[in-house]
Amino acid sequence: MMTDNVNLDYYVCISGSETEKRIKVPVENDELVLLSMVRNHFPLAVGLNFRNPTNSDFSEVILEGEIIYPPNGGWSNKIFLVSFLTLQSGPWCGCSV
Repeated sequence: MMTDNVNLDYYVCISGSETEKRIKVPVENDELVLLSMVRNHFPLAVGLNFRNPTNSDFSEVILEGEIIYPPNGGWSNKIFLVSFLTLQSGPWCGCSV
């Protein structure tokens, strides 16, 4: 559901893996992303992560309840990968990369 808090000119690029097509998810006016918006495209999503450009490690984005906070440096110039709920890894692990 769209709200007045959504900035339609500002999106986060997310994907289910590094090889899948990217999807744009709108960012709220307060720079937050709602997990519900991510789950519209990835129903088993439990969070987002991104590859750190300085060392190629993956960093998890802070999630509190249904709110995803921007990483240091903001949302721009990053591709975010979805962390999925998996039976093998438990509810907060199992990114598909």
